[in-house]
Amino acid sequence: MSEPNEGAGPRIEDLEVMVAHQARTIDELSEELTRAVRMIERLQHLIPIPALTDSYGIPDPSGI
Repeated sequence: MSEPNEGAGPRIEDLEVMVAHQARTIDELSEELTRAVRMIERLQHLIPIPALTDSYGIPDPSGI
């Protein structure tokens, strides 16, 4: 008779590998998001929001 948890070892290892991969992916995405936010902030200093809204007819987000 086989134990009910007999195959749990490999499944747990698979889950541990998956969680480690997901944690690495989350860290990479977090770093990328941080870089994107910094780039947006730099661009906002180069091209002020009113200049964009006037030129392209985009509503001013501060007015929402």
